[in-house]
Amino acid sequence: MPHPDLTDLDLRIIRHCAAGVDRKDSARLLDVNPARVNMRIRRACRLLGLPHRQVLLVAHCLRAGLIKPPVCQPVLLAQPLRDVLLLLDAGLSDVEIAARVCLSLNGVKSRVAVLLRQLGAVDRTHAVAIGYGMGLLGAEQTESAA
Repeated sequence: MPHPDLTDLDLRIIRHCAAGVDRKDSARLLDVNPARVNMRIRRACRLLGLPHRQVLLVAHCLRAGLIKPPVCQPVLLAQPLRDVLLLLDAGLSDVEIAARVCLSLNGVKSRVAVLLRQLGAVDRTHAVAIGYGMGLLGAEQTESAA
């Protein structure tokens, strides 16, 4: 069931984020001003009580069933890459991930780049959405990681 305060436009923008569509392209596809796309993302984060981070917004909407994950072919990921994907789902920055997995900042950036390439994702938010679509992320995975 959709959140009562999220409009159809909000959900369409969030779906675009999950699909890896750039904000400018999203604005063009929806025939709105790019500033309006940014404003709607901030508004949706505020309504859902989330920090203004696109990846957290998409992950929340996927977990809540507000949007559907993309249909994806399964990809075999090494455990270190799965760990990074779980931390991306939690909305952590590269610096925060480095502290959690005891890697250098460049090591984290390298793992994120490999993860994006293996998943065929264009950005971190898209990688998280693909992770949900492949069943790598979700309630049972995040509970077992805690």
